[in-house]
Amino acid sequence: ETLELMESIDEEGEQWARLLDVLTQRARAAADRDDKAVVLRRKAVVATHRLDDAKTAIRSWSEVLDVCPDDVEALDALAEIHERQKSFAELIEVLGRRAGTIESVPERADVHKRMAHLLEDELKKPDAAMEYWRKVLDAGEDVESLGALSRYYERTGAFEQLVDVLARQAPYAE
Repeated sequence: ETLELMESIDEEGEQWARLLDVLTQRARAAADRDDKAVVLRRKAVVATHRLDDAKTAIRSWSEVLDVCPDDVEALDALAEIHERQKSFAELIEVLGRRAGTIESVPERADVHKRMAHLLEDELKKPDAAMEYWRKVLDAGEDVESLGALSRYYERTGAFEQLVDVLARQAPYAE
């Protein structure tokens, strides 16, 4: 009750750093996992939107994931922060976890496509990118994935795979 009062006072007074401390104490004192997750989410939102402190926000959203490993809000928030920070390796990790929470095959393929682009364009890891282009293709025919795979197979001399990909691309040729 005292912590809740302190929380209210700090929020009204816009004492965001102090509010984070109070929320940390409230999370430690939480009766159960669900209560703790609610308080940690609130702490992460304050760190993200009130303090605009990426390091604290990342730590806070990670605490939410410690309690609720598949928390979509936390994964999406971390992805946004890592993208803003251009922390692409961390972004790939978060997107991989996020893909695991998506049941829709086309939506999961979109996340894999994003991962493939990041790996190829930002991290310069074409071998790792190809794994995700293949996953996109496993979800259904995709011209962009076929193009990426054909360029990769041509560059690496994997001509048998290249022939297969080119055959799959043929119906899309103009």
